[in-house]
Amino acid sequence: REQSLNRLREDDLRDEQIMAVATLAAGTAHELATPLSTMKILLEELGAQLPQDSELAADVGLLEAQVDSCRATLKKLVATADRNQSGQAGHCRASSYCRELIDNWRLLHPATQLDVQLDPALERRVLEADPTLQQALINLLNNASEASPERIAVTIAASDGAIELEILDDGPGVPRDIAEQLGKPIIIASAGGLGIGLLLTHATLTRFGGSVTLYNRPQGGTRTVATLPAAAI
Repeated sequence: REQSLNRLREDDLRDEQIMAVATLAAGTAHELATPLSTMKILLEELGAQLPQDSELAADVGLLEAQVDSCRATLKKLVATADRNQSGQAGHCRASSYCRELIDNWRLLHPATQLDVQLDPALERRVLEADPTLQQALINLLNNASEASPERIAVTIAASDGAIELEILDDGPGVPRDIAEQLGKPIIIASAGGLGIGLLLTHATLTRFGGSVTLYNRPQGGTRTVATLPAAAI
């Protein structure tokens, strides 16, 4: 009984921390809408004044695409909030979901080489998903990219009743204190800034019935494994 009470207290502490982050994120999303719209207009005007074959025009085009991605993310957040309030769940084919996830991440991190392997069996898997899940997986990719900015490798495979996403980086490895805190109610951020992102990722994957585990690779770097339940079509 004492162990059960301790787990309940830990869950309450975790939920309080997540709610604080969620409240801050909601306010930030509203504040970002106006400057993103302004940036979109200015970039379109700037692009119209530049020769289409110039290097600067290509850079402006990249900025436009990234602004569009940010605006689309905000719209998804609003749509998700409305769907959650109405009790509706979103389902999608795993293959298209994973490709969209990879494409969105590549757009925002063009300097990092991303080697991707997608299991053909993903075509016959469907999963429940929303932007919170995508952001949780993006957090894992961001952590790997920050540790290994030149190159990371991603493998997404389908197994019986689950989808496994494996991320390999060549960084210094995950700090032991962070690895030991996974699953606890409060994760203290390390010097690398892994704390709050891992807290939210772990909470989100758990909510969807999944998990995340971090391993230090023998040759150096981190192996991150995230699993999600997925039904066969």
